Amino acid sequence: MQHIAIKSDYSFQVPLQAFDLGKLEQSLEIANSQIIKWNTSLDYAFYGTNSQSQAAFGMLTGCKPKFVFDDTPSYRGSFAYSSQFRFPIFEPSLERLKEVDVVVISVYIHDEAIAKKIRELGFDGEIYSLRPPSDPSGKVKSLFSEN
Repeated sequence: MQHIAIKSDYSFQVPLQAFDLGKLEQSLEIANSQIIKWNTSLDYAFYGTNSQSQAAFGMLTGCKPKFVFDDTPSYRGSFAYSSQFRFPIFEPSLERLKEVDVVVISVYIHDEAIAKKIRELGFDGEIYSLRPPSDPSGKVKSLFSEN
């Protein structure tokens, strides 16, 4: 086997920031309190089956959405998992959206487009995103933020 080395003059332009464990814990507490509240009073769904939703299912205490939606046809009939539950994956539809009060968009890099799609389907409940609170560029409310 032969290895090829590539020389590049590219330099990283984004300043690196120190990781703040305190802010992470605070963000998780905010999200967990929402999930606990929803588990007792509302029905909610997650939109998007990806690494962010899998991480959320693992880190958010007792997270048990009524539905998990995804646009990928091959995911239908499959499941998303937490350590306690498994969630069937459904195509998003107005009929199912009418059964929930809140939708959490896990695909935060597409949260604005997905929120628009959900509204166009006729959903009028609350919409949250798993966008980190450290990324203020989004217009969809972050589950991890008190605002």
